[in-house]
Amino acid sequence: MEFNLPTTKAQMYVVLNDLFYYYRIRREGFQGINLLPLDLDKMSTAVPTDTELNTTANTLLSASHEREIKNYQQEISLEITEIQTKIDLVNQNSAKQVDEVNQLYEQSLKKIQGQIASSGLINSSIIIDKTAQLEQEKNAKITEINLSCDSEVASLTAKKTALEKKLDDSSTYFSSIHSKEKTAKVVELKEDRKKLSNEIFKYNNAIEEKIQRYDNSLKEINASFELRFLDITSGEITHDQLVEMGYYEDVIRCVCGYYDTLNATDAFYDISSERKLAIYLDEYYTEIVYTYKVRAGI
Repeated sequence: MEFNLPTTKAQMYVVLNDLFYYYRIRREGFQGINLLPLDLDKMSTAVPTDTELNTTANTLLSASHEREIKNYQQEISLEITEIQTKIDLVNQNSAKQVDEVNQLYEQSLKKIQGQIASSGLINSSIIIDKTAQLEQEKNAKITEINLSCDSEVASLTAKKTALEKKLDDSSTYFSSIHSKEKTAKVVELKEDRKKLSNEIFKYNNAIEEKIQRYDNSLKEINASFELRFLDITSGEITHDQLVEMGYYEDVIRCVCGYYDTLNATDAFYDISSERKLAIYLDEYYTEIVYTYKVRAGI
């Protein structure tokens, strides 16, 4: 304990009383053991909202939906191209047949004209009748070819028009199916969210239980140490403990600090009469008195 050396007897007793209280009466309260708390990270309890799940469902399905629509449109476009090719081919065949009929008509007409010329009947009504008959047959065949062509082209065009409408309505065609798939995906994501929430709850509960058990064990440890501390400090302090704590060293320094301010003879006679100093010095009192006796030469 820190103190100033006394210069008067009154100061000496004040210091001695303080030393006596500090070393022999005062008891330090139990401070407890400062152990680090258990530091375990808990899982975040944040889970995706319904809006976020809808966005996720769109993201997960958009590629496959777009691919499905594109494949569907490509198939229809291919059918339309094939039909248009057939239409072009029918028109080409029809034109070719008409050309063949015209060529055949010209050949037949020249043949008749040659026959009539060789017989000398050029101005005869026969040539007129034959020419009219050939013209009528030609027109009938051309009409037949054109009607057949128009009928086939009309049938193919109707199929093409239906496919073109089907192509225009392709997105609408899949909207109902894709909407149901999206709804199913959202339900699936909500189930996953529920499972995740339960797992997070269970994990965080387990962490909280570990922390609570650890905190309780700390309290038990501190309570055990406090009981031992009270058991040790409740008894009277022994002489050896006082020596170890430095009590006698401080008391002797205080007493000698004052008596060293006096001459040896006065110090001896005064300390010899101060019997209550033995309360503070115990067995060291007689030794201190003897020291000052020697110094005084008595």
